[in-house]
Amino acid sequence: MSKMRLLLPFAALLLAVSALAQETGAGPQETTQAYQRWMLSCLEALRQNLPQITASAEAAADLYVNQDYDLVLSGAEGFCSEAYGRAGGMMPIEWTRYWRQRGPGVVLYALREEALADDYQRISRLVERGCRIILFARKALLEEAQKAGIQPLGAVDIHAAEHGGLFATAQGEWEVPTDPLARMAAEWVWLGEFVAACTRQGKMPTMWKSMGAENAAAWNDKWREQRYHDSVPAVVALGVIGQAYLDAVRNSLRALYAYERGRIVQVAQWAVEARAAGRTAYTFCNGHGPLLDPGCPHDPQYFRQLSTRRYTVDPAVALQAGDVILYIGQGGMPVEWGSFADRDLPGDWRKAGVRVAWSFGNLWTREFCRQVAMIAPQEPFLDQHLPYGDGAVWIEDYEIPILPVSGITSEAVLWLATAEVHGRLKTAAPEGG
Repeated sequence: MSKMRLLLPFAALLLAVSALAQETGAGPQETTQAYQRWMLSCLEALRQNLPQITASAEAAADLYVNQDYDLVLSGAEGFCSEAYGRAGGMMPIEWTRYWRQRGPGVVLYALREEALADDYQRISRLVERGCRIILFARKALLEEAQKAGIQPLGAVDIHAAEHGGLFATAQGEWEVPTDPLARMAAEWVWLGEFVAACTRQGKMPTMWKSMGAENAAAWNDKWREQRYHDSVPAVVALGVIGQAYLDAVRNSLRALYAYERGRIVQVAQWAVEARAAGRTAYTFCNGHGPLLDPGCPHDPQYFRQLSTRRYTVDPAVALQAGDVILYIGQGGMPVEWGSFADRDLPGDWRKAGVRVAWSFGNLWTREFCRQVAMIAPQEPFLDQHLPYGDGAVWIEDYEIPILPVSGITSEAVLWLATAEVHGRLKTAAPEGG
């Protein structure tokens, strides 16, 4: 069995405080507490399902290693974007949107509740091309797919809430989504077990190194066109990576709730006040999956997405004094990189009289401290309490940590704040408690 080393977030040093806070019922609102409890219960359910997850990952790894199948993402866009070209993820993973098919593929397909008929047609076409399908969805959607005649290689219950949204409204609808975060957690657990299964086949898939890490460009340039590394660092036993990843995510989510919930309450109160004054609360999400998930089914859009898919401000939006922006970033402040290099977004927002709150994590300590220092004193900062470098799991003798946490913590910030707004507007009652 390989020895695994787990990177813990700084705030996890006091996890007992987090547990006590939850056990004693301390918390801003029942709705926020309910969402926190659901997140932790989802992780525990995935842990209980690890044998089934590992079995499908082993079957896929056998096709990948011994029959030269590709590994491909499809279905829900946030699910696909989260693991495609992602630091801590696999280099050779494909997305059907860009896939230059050279052979059959094992397709990880995240079902979309708003487009199931289209999903079934897409899956049928993939099967006709010789692909094998691993489905990712909550239980009810997996059952519908089975009734529709879908016969996958494997099916992963992501353990989202039964109706997708966690809270029932007076109109009988279910709001505050759970699917995006749940399928992201299931996705990374599955991919970790897939990598482990490859090591047991004598292969180590190439993995992306985070761009802020030392010598990242050289590492990524060396391996980006390769399917495997030249050697296997260690053979990893069943379930080891999945368990380690779930531990890391649980620690980050507990720390996020324990230490940032007061600021979550503050941001939610801002959103309620903006709504009452005829203004708008926005979220500016960047990164992989979190960029594409706002506006998904069950999102009441108490925080409207302000970012375009090119990480620029939606040109159709005219910000007004009294608006609110909850910035959620996987790479720190929107300054000095990519489309942010030639403008001062924080300065623009402040000049417009917008209330701004910031949320990102400590990917690289020196840069993290420098960027936190850019935040104005009146602007709340919600630390995401990430493992250093955003890689949750080390494999013995492998140079970099793998499997990022920041997508999940970014989703958690948005949906915890959304749940808090629900509680303050008195529109919801928790599903199942």
